Amino acid sequence: MTTIRTIIVLTLFFVLTSSLLAKPIVFGTQEFPPFSQTKSGKVVGPGVDVIAAVMKRAGLDYKIKSGVWKWIQKSAKDKNGDVSALFFIGKNAAREKWLNFSPPILETTYGFFAKKSSRIKYSNDVPLVNSSIGVYGPSNTSKNLAKIRKKPGNDFKTELYKDSVTVFRVLGRGSNLKFAFSNGDVGRAIIKDEGLDNLQYVGTFKKLNYYFGFSKMKIDAATTKKIMDAYKSLIADGSIARILAGYNMTPAAK
Repeated sequence: MTTIRTIIVLTLFFVLTSSLLAKPIVFGTQEFPPFSQTKSGKVVGPGVDVIAAVMKRAGLDYKIKSGVWKWIQKSAKDKNGDVSALFFIGKNAAREKWLNFSPPILETTYGFFAKKSSRIKYSNDVPLVNSSIGVYGPSNTSKNLAKIRKKPGNDFKTELYKDSVTVFRVLGRGSNLKFAFSNGDVGRAIIKDEGLDNLQYVGTFKKLNYYFGFSKMKIDAATTKKIMDAYKSLIADGSIARILAGYNMTPAAK
């Protein structure tokens, strides 16, 4: 009888311990409209909707945390930080060292915005000279602008700002900025939300995909596989494309 009682107690202990250890995956993001933003105290947007679908199919619990991007990334990198996944992000070599990336989720652009009155159009074939260009940074966006600056013939001044909204406000009020360099979807959303009707998109530098990134240190291989399989399944059956269509966004090519 004592042996049976011991087995029952140990079984209950391991079940309870396992449930306590199975912590929800915390997805970190920032105020990044139209991809993610806080409304009435709740984070909303296509990224949130995709996460909900993926985690439901994977059968995993999750939470979403929004904050200053610098600290969200720090929490994801720190072994004691609560964030274990990031969205939406671009892929680069530095991030690939510590993150497992989802399949590409959506297609967007990096490009230039200018005042309508300037009648400027941007082309990758025309050098950028005698210009001041505003960009949010340090960020993946500012890194891409730095690459443009290194191209032969380009000679412009880069002005970094604390966020993308500030870049567009400064450009819109008639500063010395000639362009704002930004994600195309983000820039259009800011123009709409801020009522900056005197600004417009004037040309694309390049197309790119956005992803979800998962900490290699914090999420084990079996859980990562379960999540990736869920992404692939939802892409294959068109679920993610339907979510993005509701936001007038383009799914990444399969």
